[in-house]
Amino acid sequence: MREAKVYSLKLSSAQNMACQRMEAVSGLPPVCLEDLEAGTLTPTEFWRMQLVTIHDISVAVQNIDFPTEERA
Repeated sequence: MREAKVYSLKLSSAQNMACQRMEAVSGLPPVCLEDLEAGTLTPTEFWRMQLVTIHDISVAVQNIDFPTEERA
């Protein structure tokens, strides 16, 4: 297994790897790193913010009206 990118020293190696995998799948870097570093979020709360962000983006995209017919 290759070494995980270090997003934060407040995260374990496995947690940093999870962030790296999430970024690879979503194309988005982790959010709220500043809050994690400042101690206002725990690692678990930080991960929850990743899930909430991805969910909110997914809902927003699902609500975009995509025309089913092209108009000339």
